[in-house]
Amino acid sequence: MLSVCLCFVAVGIGACGGQNADRVVPVSQAAFAQAAGGMDSLIKQAQAEGRLNTTTLLPHWANYGGLMDGFSKKYGIKVVNDNPDGSSQQEIDDRPPSPPRPSPSAPPASPPPPSPKPG
Repeated sequence: MLSVCLCFVAVGIGACGGQNADRVVPVSQAAFAQAAGGMDSLIKQAQAEGRLNTTTLLPHWANYGGLMDGFSKKYGIKVVNDNPDGSSQQEIDDRPPSPPRPSPSAPPASPPPPSPKPG
């Protein structure tokens, strides 16, 4: 999980620099690197994890192969790309199912229209 977040930051999808945030949250809950303690902390945690797991990243498409190689060389983290020739549908199918969401409650009932006045 840490290395996935780090990968997005490393390829420019994430944001923030290397300074610590006032309130550090677990990486799995961080919306950006600084919230997890900054890039230095994120890199150390990802290196301790030791591996970046990806799926269906075609190495020849959008230079994913070059990005994965560069990431591995820069951070010393092994990149494991499961199903490198897979389709988008296979990527969706590989994802574990999300927990069920509570169904939205029914909208409040509208008040009945006013009764006509006898007259």
